[in-house]
Amino acid sequence: MGDGVDLGVLVGGADTGDGHAAELGKRFELVGAVAGELAGIGEELSDFRLGGLLAGVGVAEGYQRITG
Repeated sequence: MGDGVDLGVLVGGADTGDGHAAELGKRFELVGAVAGELAGIGEELSDFRLGGLLAGVGVAEGYQRITG
């Protein structure tokens, strides 16, 4: 995840010679970059939560063995 379509190319890149399309392309590239960063942060948080959950399960199992 985190990889997306470059919307700037679809709208018009900076080298097309069309001023309006080039400007829109730059803005879509920025939005795509920010969205990619947010997706990466979301993946890291998910990994962290999953790791914490698995660690919690391991602690609970160890506690049951000691007290069981």
